[in-house]
Amino acid sequence: MTTTRSTNARDRVEITRPPLEIDLFDSLDAAAGVAIDAEGAPHHGAMIALNAEKLVRLYREPGLFNGCQRPIFYPDGVGVLMVTGWKGPRIPGVELWLHVLDRAGAAGARVLVLGARPHVAERVDSMLRDRCPQADIRVIHGYHEREVYGRALAEHAPVVVFVAMGSPRQELLIADLQRSRGEALYMGIGGSLDVLSGFTPRAPRFLRRLNLEFAFRVLRHPTRLLRIGSLVVFVLLAARGRFGVRGGTHQRQRGASSHGASPEVSGAPGGRSGHGEVRQDGRED
Repeated sequence: MTTTRSTNARDRVEITRPPLEIDLFDSLDAAAGVAIDAEGAPHHGAMIALNAEKLVRLYREPGLFNGCQRPIFYPDGVGVLMVTGWKGPRIPGVELWLHVLDRAGAAGARVLVLGARPHVAERVDSMLRDRCPQADIRVIHGYHEREVYGRALAEHAPVVVFVAMGSPRQELLIADLQRSRGEALYMGIGGSLDVLSGFTPRAPRFLRRLNLEFAFRVLRHPTRLLRIGSLVVFVLLAARGRFGVRGGTHQRQRGASSHGASPEVSGAPGGRSGHGEVRQDGRED
């Protein structure tokens, strides 16, 4: 993976397995400002959310995301904060992408959204057009062959591409699409379209403040218990120092070499909210 990027991340933590650097941001706005700057120019690369499950998979398959160009890894899950020593707040991708979208909309950018079930994608298409009337937005559901997404990329020539297909499928598709069009921001957003459309509720605010959002998801979908094994492996790897955190954090400033929340930014236990709550329509209260 190419890992050079000018950011205004506050700190960066380097781990040796998988070999990558995790950017830590003071706030959602700081993370969104790296994705799309004040002039409306996007980061020509990928923004990849990290959680405990994804770190375990990358530990086992270090080269899984090697095809992603100029990635910025940010702490989406509380487990990643634990690895980084609680040096910054959690940046939930389910909220970060909306702030990135708003920046793109303000710049009148072309935006391509890929993923979700057909009826979800249809509702999201209408919601996003209402939210960002200045942007040129196209939404395509996630049940097409890869060639359909390639054609859409060529025809729409987007500045920003959101891929909502779950990991690692979305990162692998991002790597594939970047080979065709590198001059765009790509961001994997998992199940964010289901949340925005209202088909999947988020955890109550107090659970998010306690970093217990995953517990809420397990209660709603007990089959997620099958994924607990990965969390146990993560705790064991972290406790034994297997991720190989190097020398704490490094201060970042704009222009420095470097390789993402929320209306409510969750941090270490006892962290405070940073913004308003996200309503079902995706806007903040």
